Amino acid sequence: MKLKSVLGISDNQVLHFKDVLRLPGAKKLVLAGLVGQMPIGMVTLPVTLAVVNVTSSYSSAGLALFTYMAGIGVTSPVWGRSIDRFGGGLVLKFMSIAFVLMSTLLTLTIIASAHYYLIIAATAAVGATRPALMGAMQSLWTAMTPDEKTRNAAYSLHAQELGIVWVTGPLVVTGALVVFGEQLGPLIAILAAGLLGGIGAVLVAQVWATQDSRIHSVSASGAPGDPDNAVRKPQRLYTRAYIIFLVSVSLFEMAVGAGIFSLTAYAERSGAPAIAGFLVAALFVGCIVGGFRSGAKGGKPPAANRYRLGLIALAGSFAVLAAMSNPFIIAILLILGGMVLAETFTAQYAVTAILAPPSVRAEGFSWLGTLAALGGALGSALAGFAIGQYHHSSAGLLVASASAALGGLIFFHRRPRLSHIGDTKDEPTLHTREGTDS
Repeated sequence: MKLKSVLGISDNQVLHFKDVLRLPGAKKLVLAGLVGQMPIGMVTLPVTLAVVNVTSSYSSAGLALFTYMAGIGVTSPVWGRSIDRFGGGLVLKFMSIAFVLMSTLLTLTIIASAHYYLIIAATAAVGATRPALMGAMQSLWTAMTPDEKTRNAAYSLHAQELGIVWVTGPLVVTGALVVFGEQLGPLIAILAAGLLGGIGAVLVAQVWATQDSRIHSVSASGAPGDPDNAVRKPQRLYTRAYIIFLVSVSLFEMAVGAGIFSLTAYAERSGAPAIAGFLVAALFVGCIVGGFRSGAKGGKPPAANRYRLGLIALAGSFAVLAAMSNPFIIAILLILGGMVLAETFTAQYAVTAILAPPSVRAEGFSWLGTLAALGGALGSALAGFAIGQYHHSSAGLLVASASAALGGLIFFHRRPRLSHIGDTKDEPTLHTREGTDS
């Protein structure tokens, strides 16, 4: 009860989450999100350690991680389009098998101390076959939920899941290292990530099969209960509003990547590299708590306004962090910043559901996964460059702050077209001319 009071949540607002979990297939979809997205928090560290064990080169490990991220980034929209066209059941089952096989192949190439280029190719293949759960799951939530309040709660559950996998994924890897050692541990972690990703994809495919007729119905007529389906025709994804939104998302993901990289640099430069995990965990614990609060609030004010304000608030959070030096104060501020992060993620999903027409919604959501990978990598690189130039981790945090602020300002600049997104009593709709734009 005290926690709900601190978060400003009433018992009635908690019912939004209960409404989500009562939906047919919802519990399995939540489980699939937790299991299937675990590779997000598991792959980076074991790939780095495994490649270093073989090549004795951190630059080689960095290139391997880049090809992994590039594989995700390049193929995610393609997989999303395939899901829209052929259905999530078929595509996700194929990706499940492919991801497990490619994870096994990568493990075998490392065990065999294969040529470096073979390891790089296998790493890229793992990224290219990672199941496109973002597009499939968000398409399912959008089709399954009957109103905006329930839908917002579902989106916030996904934000909470991201926080959970970022906290628990590294812990699973650490456990593998402790139990199996520094040589075998990374390989076990890679195999485990492949298996978990494959299981999650199969679970989502099963839910898709039970919801297939509903998804086709939504694709033909718009979101359930949408009072203004006419604005969703023609079913075109790449309108000017959507492209501007993707630019804003790119800047948001750059901010997150730069922020996380800067926390690691802060820990190393403070002479206590072990606290890096503690600080990153604090950020995503805040994301878990913030996701609960965002979902319970029912999605008010409108999604576009929440997304803009979230970016500006995130920019302010990173700027304040840049002025801090005490790790405990930084951890507290990171929890608060994580709550803002969850609000921004939830609003981002809501805006995507509005700007991406139903027949191409999986592709529209898949771009978020692409930009998370590429934007995060670019943000980390820019933060690393800034820290190298100014010899202080605060420089990287200022890069994160500037990226988030710019992403928010782009959305403010587009306010005449986007200000009414999600501003209805029951359903998020796009009350602008964007449905016939470009």
